[in-house]
Amino acid sequence: MKQSLSEFDPLLRETLWTGRLNTDTGSKIAILKSVEGAQPKGFNFELKEPDVSRMPSLFKRLLVATRPFSLTATATPLCVVLVTGMVVDGWKPDFLLFLLSLISIVLLQASVNLLNDVYDHLKGIDFPGDIGGGGLIQKGWLSAKAVFVFSILLLGASVGFGMLPLMLYWKSVWWIGVLGLVGGLGYSGLGIGFKYRALGDLVVFILCGPALVMGISEVTFGKSSASMVCAGLIFGFASLGILHSNNLNDLEIDHQRGARTIANQIGFKRSQKYFSFIYFSILAVGVVAALLGGVPAWFSLAPGVAGIKVLQMVNRVKQASGPLSPAINMIRFEAAQVHLLMGAGYLVILFLAEAIRRF
Repeated sequence: MKQSLSEFDPLLRETLWTGRLNTDTGSKIAILKSVEGAQPKGFNFELKEPDVSRMPSLFKRLLVATRPFSLTATATPLCVVLVTGMVVDGWKPDFLLFLLSLISIVLLQASVNLLNDVYDHLKGIDFPGDIGGGGLIQKGWLSAKAVFVFSILLLGASVGFGMLPLMLYWKSVWWIGVLGLVGGLGYSGLGIGFKYRALGDLVVFILCGPALVMGISEVTFGKSSASMVCAGLIFGFASLGILHSNNLNDLEIDHQRGARTIANQIGFKRSQKYFSFIYFSILAVGVVAALLGGVPAWFSLAPGVAGIKVLQMVNRVKQASGPLSPAINMIRFEAAQVHLLMGAGYLVILFLAEAIRRF
């Protein structure tokens, strides 16, 4: 297991935190290249001259660091909840509370993304050229300290926007708020590090699925339903698919760098079967919910919009010879596309159903 920052040599700790190292010729940008043994000698840095002129603007660097492309993982389910409540359940939404909650949750995810980058850097898990993460620290464009401060600012903004919905519905959603903060911040930080203890899958499934959907339903409509439970489970599995796709590609790297994930704990062969289980569970949830009468039959068709893409992914993963197989080198991006396609499928089907009902 990697050492915590507090256990590091003081100079190493300062270098990792600030991304700078004072030398005889002045202050240099220090980029962590590899970790090959006990600290501090096992930590290898590349020193570069600061060159602000070659960097994007600070605003662009901070924006890229939040990984805006990933924010659809929370924004898409929230939009589905809004339309589902209005079309399937016939409820009247509180648009102000929905908007405040949407902004709050997206800001929380952005803050968690930033914290994840910081702790992966401090633990010697992310290096230049790695896929995943914002990559700004590894380029020397932002220090871990700057990213951490920005994450705290976004967290404060998230709490501010979410305060009114939480105060109005605290009896029914307080536990979701606590779960979101502890799970989100503890995913890589708070001295917990769920993602480093093979608990990331469980946290992502709950927070990006049932907890997210049920919570936003409560503050937007003041209630929930079977259709919300169904959507929560489907998006939980879809988010889990994104995470496992990343962990599948990084199976050997994470193991070498001390990060425990379900993928590297059960091995590649079982991870292939786990991948299939995740995506077939998405389709099964909709079918079972429709058969039980909990949701309209057409509602269960939405995940099928990405059905062909899912089958292609599952087949490629099944045929892959290992985590670095060319057949799955883009699987993490395809899993994100499937998540977005499912959300779009829900919205299209819901709008069509409403149009048919009206005319």
